[in-house]
Amino acid sequence: MKHLKITFLIVLVFSLVSFTIQQTTQGDKELIIGTWIPEGCSNCKLVFTQDGKLYDYVEGSLNKTYDYSIRESTAANGVTFSYLKKTNVNDSKDSSEYDINGLNETVMYLDYLGDRSTKLLKYTRQ
Repeated sequence: MKHLKITFLIVLVFSLVSFTIQQTTQGDKELIIGTWIPEGCSNCKLVFTQDGKLYDYVEGSLNKTYDYSIRESTAANGVTFSYLKKTNVNDSKDSSEYDINGLNETVMYLDYLGDRSTKLLKYTRQ
């Protein structure tokens, strides 16, 4: 009987942790939907849609279309990190990944994972 209680407790804890991680990912996926203007480029915009598409506009014209996804990774200390990956729909070699350094209703910070010299990218929701 004691083993049954311990097993139930372990399953309950894993279920709660899994649910918490799912909520965080879902939150980022919902928060990113919309139009974002990069700092320093008022005639550029990124439009994230519910169906996993990312439209990159420059001067009002569609520049590129990407598929995007958000994934999470949890460190040993329990801290969870979110990552954005985008892949050009016309060229799968044109792909990049970013650490979502900050995301809320008004601002998004992305840190490009391919080049250490690239500064943190700031976007403001339109």
